[in-house]
Amino acid sequence: MALDPYSLCPAGTGKKLKFCCADLMGELEKIQRMVGGDQRLASLEYVEKLDAKYPGRACLLSVKLQLERELGRNQERAATLAQFLELHPVNPVALASSALDVLMSDGAAAGARRLHEALAASPSEMPQEVYRAIGEVAAALWVGGNPAAALVHWMMQLAIDPQDQEVGTLVTRLVREPSVPLLLRSTPKLPVKPPASVSWADEFQKGLSLYNQGRWVQALEAFDALAQRAPDAADVWRCAGSLRTALAENAAAAEAWRKLAALDIPRDDAIEAEALAQLLSPAGDATKLQWVRIEYPIEDIEQFETLLTADKQAIKASAQPRTPDAPPPRAAFLLIDRPLPEAVEALTPGDLPNRLASIEIYGRETDRPARLELEVRRDHQVAAQELLSRLAGNTLGAAAEPAVLAEQSAAEAALRGDQMIPAGITRDNAERLQRDTRRVNLVERWTKIAQPALDGKSPLDVVGDRRFGRKLAALVLNLELAELSGPGGSNAPELRRVLGLAEPEPLDPRGLQVAEVPAGRLPRLPWSKLSTEQLVEAWHFVTAYGLLQLVERAGSELLGRRDLDGQVDQLEILHELAEAAPSSEAALEYIDRARKLATSRKQSSAPFDLDELALRLERMEPDSAMKLIEHIAREHGREPGVDAALTRVLLNAGAITPDGRIVLRAPPGTKATQPSIITADAAAGAEPGKIWTPDSETGATGERRPAIWTPGSD
Repeated sequence: MALDPYSLCPAGTGKKLKFCCADLMGELEKIQRMVGGDQRLASLEYVEKLDAKYPGRACLLSVKLQLERELGRNQERAATLAQFLELHPVNPVALASSALDVLMSDGAAAGARRLHEALAASPSEMPQEVYRAIGEVAAALWVGGNPAAALVHWMMQLAIDPQDQEVGTLVTRLVREPSVPLLLRSTPKLPVKPPASVSWADEFQKGLSLYNQGRWVQALEAFDALAQRAPDAADVWRCAGSLRTALAENAAAAEAWRKLAALDIPRDDAIEAEALAQLLSPAGDATKLQWVRIEYPIEDIEQFETLLTADKQAIKASAQPRTPDAPPPRAAFLLIDRPLPEAVEALTPGDLPNRLASIEIYGRETDRPARLELEVRRDHQVAAQELLSRLAGNTLGAAAEPAVLAEQSAAEAALRGDQMIPAGITRDNAERLQRDTRRVNLVERWTKIAQPALDGKSPLDVVGDRRFGRKLAALVLNLELAELSGPGGSNAPELRRVLGLAEPEPLDPRGLQVAEVPAGRLPRLPWSKLSTEQLVEAWHFVTAYGLLQLVERAGSELLGRRDLDGQVDQLEILHELAEAAPSSEAALEYIDRARKLATSRKQSSAPFDLDELALRLERMEPDSAMKLIEHIAREHGREPGVDAALTRVLLNAGAITPDGRIVLRAPPGTKATQPSIITADAAAGAEPGKIWTPDSETGATGERRPAIWTPGSD
């Protein structure tokens, strides 16, 4: 296809091809045809000849860079990029191409700044290479532990191209990722206008304008200058903190947020600013716990494995290779401080053993003898080694010196806990134990751990000390927000009582714009007092962010509203409530309500039957699961996609064996009244107890039955 001479040069010169590369139009068209024909190597060779004939032309250098990147010629690309930057130091394509290199060599903040140099130099029609670089830098920021900066850059891409589905998917995944603190996946918005009646309104507006143009570095410089002139201006520090967070300048961002928190501003604003600072600050003087690896030679590997397998304080674990290229260990075990309880249905956190260490066993290799590798946290090392010595007898040699693997803050270790919930426990009991252990770890353990945000004191140490009031409230806020992504109730009210903190008041619903509510205040929405319009808006937000506790509150309230007028489908609400339910019993109730509603609408109930099947399999209820499989195959087997969806449920539950059989688990110590192996004729309605295989396609009458799809079937 012929190039349009009036289109902008793809090299980012800002000029139209007619005025930039008129003498190369024919050559560029030829290169375009060759690339379109997947002749990249030939295209690169042709570009190199042209580069020798027309040295230093930006259009040729940009094409050469792209081809070298696509062909994986990294050394040649680096040389081309260096030449490009030397000849065209403010070319946006050259700057964008170097942004990821700078990020890898000099850190996230330097890479983000280089990207924004490219954005500032870009013409109104952004070159494709610059757009691509935004996404690559965002991905590197995400992998490097800068989720807030990654999010705002992906959001910038979506603002440029709202139809980019790949970027939209990345944004959706990030905002729903429970391991990312909520305040870092919903960063504060900048003000939309200058503060009223200030002498520096024009300078503030200039900073906002630069930000809205995507010139974030220049906007930050404007706000930094204003901070010198108006050091007590809250909006200036809010803008500086937001921009530094977006540019991955975490230490400086934390300082800006703390400057804001120290000003005479509303308490909620101060606590949220301090909470952001705590998330962005380096660990500081927090108490650190080291993880170490200790190697032992194994004198008799067969005897050693026999001894471990027979002992109740060694639990068999999955033997996985450390890296894709490494051989897997011969066996792996977890060491626990006492045997697992035999009765598993009435346990409390105090009944649970604690994990001490993990061990991996490696057989003899060409260049080294058989060995054991013990990985343990320093505070568990003595207990773990004493247990290992007792278990191993004389099958192990002397331990090598410990090698430090990593460090973990004591506060994080306390929150995660070491308790081990026994396998085979019912789902509801496991969920109850998880909630109870989380409460113990938070209220009884974390409160005693020294915190860098509290100048090395523990939360209990500073109770009643006004100097630490906001910092302590911010710590609790971050913990409260982290709990929102899990089912069940919040421990924050009890934690605040223990620490002498006032419980925040519910928000006033009058005139409340839910979209403007800061993420840190979402738990304070007065759900029953919200108008239906406000409630629907809140519902969309909490479901998008996967905040299960708030989904439960908002959804329960929505189900009672009679004026929804199709704003949210009740089936959608019931589905989300089943996902967010604090117990499987509650989830089953929501699923049953959804099934009855779908049936009353003459819609298929298959999605809800499949949801129930997944829960019955988790609850290890083989009889109920078998009846559901029979029902789904009989009533929904001919509906599009149902057979594949059924197989996915069974695969996810580990209920399909490698040879294609369906095997349902029963709780330990119980016996199902139905066969544990269920095959296709049984699910399709054949006589009870008949063994059914995926190859079976006809029932007792010879009529063709809908078969459950299994891997490898057509």
